[in-house]
This record gives sequence, C-alpha cells and structure tokens, in this order.
Amino acid sequence: MGAADIATVATRRAKASGTEVTMQDLWDAKAAEIDWEPASVADCLGRHPQAPEIDLEAIGADLLGPDGLTQRASTFDRRDLLRGICDRLPAGATVAQIEAMADAILERPEAARLLAWEEGLIGSDVIRRNDGKIVAAGVTDARWSTVDLMAIERDIVDRAVARTGEGCCVVPFGSVADVLARRPTLSAEQVTMVRTLCRSGNGIDVVSAAAGTGKTFTLDALRDAWEISGHRVLGAALAGIAAEELRSTAGIASSTLAMLRINLEAGLVRLDDRTILVIDEVGM
Repeated sequence: MGAADIATVATRRAKASGTEVTMQDLWDAKAAEIDWEPASVADCLGRHPQAPEIDLEAIGADLLGPDGLTQRASTFDRRDLLRGICDRLPAGATVAQIEAMADAILERPEAARLLAWEEGLIGSDVIRRNDGKIVAAGVTDARWSTVDLMAIERDIVDRAVARTGEGCCVVPFGSVADVLARRPTLSAEQVTMVRTLCRSGNGIDVVSAAAGTGKTFTLDALRDAWEISGHRVLGAALAGIAAEELRSTAGIASSTLAMLRINLEAGLVRLDDRTILVIDEVGM
C-alpha cells in the first residue's frame, strides 16, 4: 500500500457497519508485525525519558510575583491561574496535578482572596461597567490578587486621600467662566468636570466616564483654564496612540509613561508645584 493509499484509508469516512481507520491504527499494526514497540525505540536510541520534576515553589513564586498573573491585571480567577500553570509546564502534566498545583498556590501567603463579589449579591444582581454596559455580577467566580499588589494599591489610595484639598492648582472663578463661555457646546456633565477639577485644590483627582463621552474634548477646556492661570500641563498614557490623542485633541504635550519616566530620571523633565500631569486611561 502506497502513501497515497494509506492517506486515503486514514481519511475515509467509516462505513455504517465498521469503524474509522486512522493512520495511528495502520502504524500500530505495522509496528506489531515486526515486534516494534515504544520500549524498542527507547532501547535503540538509549533514551528512557522520565517525567521532569515540577518545581511548584518556583512556579508559585513566579505566578504570584510582579511579572505573573497581576502583571497586566489587578485580579485573577482560578481559570487564569490554571492557564498560567500550564504555560509554565512545557512537558505537561495531568489534570489532577494541575488542579492540585492551583490549590497549593492559592494557599500561599502571597495570594489574597477578594470577597467583595460574594457579599450581599444574589444570582440576579448586575453591575454597570465603566463603558456603561450592564453585565452579570458574577457572584460564583471568586477572584484573587496578591498581597504585594494590594499593598501598592493601598499606598496609592492613601497618598491620594492625603492630598485632598491641599489647595494646589486652583484656577480663579473668572478664568473658569471665560473658558466655559468660549465652549458653549460643553454638556452639563462636562461643565461640572471642568469646574470641579479647576477648583477642587486636590493633589490628585480622578475622572471616570464611558468611552465616547468627550473626556478629551473637555480636557482641552481644562488645559486652557490651567494655562491661563499660569500652570504647565503635561500628559502621559500607557499607549503611544492614547498619548497622541491627548496631544492632538486636547492640545496637551504628551508622551508615553515609559518615556516620561526616562525623561524624569535623566533630568530632562521636572515636575514642580506649577505642573499638572494628566494621565489618560490610568486604569490600565
């Protein structure tokens, strides 16, 4: 039987009265004819592979470290963990082994289970996402983070709260009114955003709005107000395209966060008490 004939047999649909013949079936039958078994191959090549040892300690430390599951997301669920384990097992493992590894990693002191989803929610509850879409609350999907990341986030929140009402970068009422008068198309929410950020005096302010609601257009008004009152406005974003959007739409000199950090460390950029830094898509 030639190669074409074998391929034809292997791919032919099974008849109603028989079973499908596969290439593996043909190879197994041919090997049996000459008493050739997997062990014979190992003997011939001098290779008797053993299952590689799994370093659970190293895998757990990696997955729960800064370059692991929380490198690009602040939380993870069990499915994320299982995928992460599989990615770090090039030689593979059984399902039971992987599940046991997941259980062991979630018991490590670096892992922190988040309980917010489980408290006070029922199966019919829903939430509204930042983009305005309504989704199920997901009460059955437990999520985890890491102790280190939660400490970093707590430090960020504490620093922001500590700078509430410190009186920085306040724009005079008259300047705010002039800027708004030149932009009569601003919606009521956009006007509120301009007035709040110009007058709050907070060291850190956060704006959350759905995509397409005109945040960047409103930032142009804010930039105008801040600059009129003698402040310098700089922008930054994780992605270059977002930084370019800040520059082209809001008129804010912007760069990526990576480039900003490089320039700060090199002394090419300085942030003083007259500088306002706008970070776009900061949730990323």
